[in-house]
Amino acid sequence: MKKLYSLLIGIGLSAGVNAQNIAPFKAGDRIAFVGNSITDGGHYHSYIWLYYMTHFPNQRITCYNVGIGGDDINQIAYRIDADALARKPTVLTLTWGMNDTGYFEWYRPDAQDFIDKRLVNSYKTYAALEDKLKKHTEIRKILIGGSPYDETTKFTKKIFTRIRAKRLQK
Repeated sequence: MKKLYSLLIGIGLSAGVNAQNIAPFKAGDRIAFVGNSITDGGHYHSYIWLYYMTHFPNQRITCYNVGIGGDDINQIAYRIDADALARKPTVLTLTWGMNDTGYFEWYRPDAQDFIDKRLVNSYKTYAALEDKLKKHTEIRKILIGGSPYDETTKFTKKIFTRIRAKRLQK
């Protein structure tokens, strides 16, 4: 499990280091914003499109919202060909991870074990998806990390059930 957490931390740190090196979109770019509800309902892709249209009106880009609320990495990987790659994007953003630990699974007696196994599967699926995307050299990839965990947060019964709060504090 330590290796899994080390991998997650490494990905997070490398994403933060590279975050400042993302080139602006170019005229004619076709951007597929792939992800879950943060993409689907987050509207950030609309803000990006609006920014380009108002600041660079002669630099037209096309944005596709390819987010589906509730998706985990397994569902994203399953639909990426039909939903994203079929649109022939020149740029693809990928947001994932927020749904990979589940929700109601926290109430199970074997919750920690179940979540650990689910995360191992999520990382395997992500690695396979990463390999698939690497083969598409014509597409520029931008990985968007999930919200950072705040170790100073205090979990209470007002926010979570007592069981989930106890497990999250481990």
